[in-house]
Amino acid sequence: MTQLIKVGYRNILESATIAVSSENASFPKYRLYDSDIAKLFKGNSTPNPFLTDIDQNIITDPGLEAWESATDLTSWAESLAGTSTVNRETGTIYEGTYSCRMDIDSGGNAAWIYQAITIPINIPCRIHVRYYNSAAVKQGGWLLQDFKGKQYLKADGTWTTTPTQNVLPNSESAWGELALNFTSLSTHTVYYLILGGGTEAASSSIYFDNCRISRLYPANRIIIPAGHNLNGLVLTLKKMVDDESLTQVDSWTADELMINRSFTEASARFWRLEIASPSSAPELAEMFLGKMFEFERNPDWGFSEGDHKNIYRDETRSGKVRLVKLGDPRRSRNYELKNIGSTQRADFEAWDRHAEGIKSIVLEDVNGNVFFSELMGDLMFRSSHEDRHETTLDLLEVL
Repeated sequence: MTQLIKVGYRNILESATIAVSSENASFPKYRLYDSDIAKLFKGNSTPNPFLTDIDQNIITDPGLEAWESATDLTSWAESLAGTSTVNRETGTIYEGTYSCRMDIDSGGNAAWIYQAITIPINIPCRIHVRYYNSAAVKQGGWLLQDFKGKQYLKADGTWTTTPTQNVLPNSESAWGELALNFTSLSTHTVYYLILGGGTEAASSSIYFDNCRISRLYPANRIIIPAGHNLNGLVLTLKKMVDDESLTQVDSWTADELMINRSFTEASARFWRLEIASPSSAPELAEMFLGKMFEFERNPDWGFSEGDHKNIYRDETRSGKVRLVKLGDPRRSRNYELKNIGSTQRADFEAWDRHAEGIKSIVLEDVNGNVFFSELMGDLMFRSSHEDRHETTLDLLEVL
């Protein structure tokens, strides 16, 4: 039997890879695993454990199921010309109860539905839409453009400033599929997704259903702390980019120690860990999947570390002190980073904006020690001289 753990993915860093400085590239590097590195699993598993997928669809009412009336969608707006119409369809559907049917008049006047959506900057995404044509040769179309109408997504996944309507190849005998990977813009977060048709679909109907825009999450490292019962078992990590097929990314035999395994970076909507032929239910304290970044320059030697006591201190007005132990102490480390270049500073600042002070990280030091921790306080930079900066990483263990 193969035991499956289906993993969701969340809170991924959206900055570029931190460059490795050539002047000290031969030395071991501190590594930072991005914002809380997708804390996927906590607690013992049950037979055939599946985690809730955190594959959030950016589109509202992606199945086109919510209608105010037979001709008005609830979460999509319409743009109509001539006698072309938008209609609720109950016969020709891909899944669910309804689809959306555009009836294009003989003059080829347009019928479109559109929705404003929000996508964070510079993240890999995938758009996926099902469509159907009522007649041969006829074609519908789609657009994804920024809110101001200055950037348009092309059918090859790149952006252009030229207004672009992408044509959907005719699909009369079966439901067709628009499936395209792209990276969101660095300058905008609000877009319009537009579906419909006009001249190319004159005197025909176009059907749309099952619309999706999802983030693709990059990863190149999986960590499972010691204490698991996977010793001697074959583990296989797989990814899914589309809605149908799984592709193997890595496979290995686990030992009783901490699993800290790197693999060629890949991006996916879903990740799945398969555990081959376990004799009992797999037990994992925690599991992490994320992307690794190497520091351009290691912190200065001489960092401080120790236990941070979990003590609540209360003092009465008369000066009497009450100390209450609330829990176990947590390890604390304080790193000084000096002579940071502008590129790594920008990466740190992008991560800090993404973390918003509430997301945790994993830090691996040059000795292979791994710390699941939070950044205490604000990340502040001091400019020592031109293109060189300093900052402090004050880290506290997360239990």
